[in-house]
Amino acid sequence: MGPRPRSYAQRLPKSAKLQGLRSALSAVAMSGDLIVLESLQLPEAKTKAVQAILDAVGAGPGALLVLAEPDELVWRCGRNIPGLTIRPAADLCALDLLTARTVVMAKDAIPPLEGRLS
Repeated sequence: MGPRPRSYAQRLPKSAKLQGLRSALSAVAMSGDLIVLESLQLPEAKTKAVQAILDAVGAGPGALLVLAEPDELVWRCGRNIPGLTIRPAADLCALDLLTARTVVMAKDAIPPLEGRLS
């Protein structure tokens, strides 16, 4: 009759997760930490190209880069930048938005995010 392991985890409903994402996105937009890029085209497949784009828009360390869909080239070029997180719009969560200092979003990532939040 010894102790038995038990999980105390609780599942959060989908509607609560989406409401948290909505409020986090709203808070980031109201604080002025949301930057929307017209397009994210890399001139060359180098980390310097991603860093130059982030420096041009004023995103410092701790930035979150939101893409419309997973892009292998952008991920490979940006993975060496310290503090940069790259997420597709389908995988974005409230924790990502709240821990990022600056959110840089590609314009083509807005429709998938709107479709997910509506």
